[in-house]
Amino acid sequence: MNWIVRHLKRSGLQVIDTFSLPIRYTAELMTVQINVCRRKLGNFPTKGLSDEMSALLNKLEEEARIATEDGPLLIGTDYVVSAELPFELDDDELDDDEEQIDYKTALLEEL
Repeated sequence: MNWIVRHLKRSGLQVIDTFSLPIRYTAELMTVQINVCRRKLGNFPTKGLSDEMSALLNKLEEEARIATEDGPLLIGTDYVVSAELPFELDDDELDDDEEQIDYKTALLEEL
């Protein structure tokens, strides 16, 4: 994240906020990725190799279900960085009645 923040600042942007979230791997998400490979089984050079890979994918899908029985696996981190071009407002442009959206809270509530 430091690299991103440093380069945003070098580009003239003002960093507003940063935070990180754990990446949540559910059985369903892992199965989606396993199915990407399943769709490629027809490209394997031999039926035997394709069958072996299919068996391995079935085993991986079962392992994903078992590994996530108590909830998703938390592996890795996603980073959220908000930045904007700096600007100045005149006092008469400010609206006290306008509510600010708290994007961080909204995002965390969805998790």
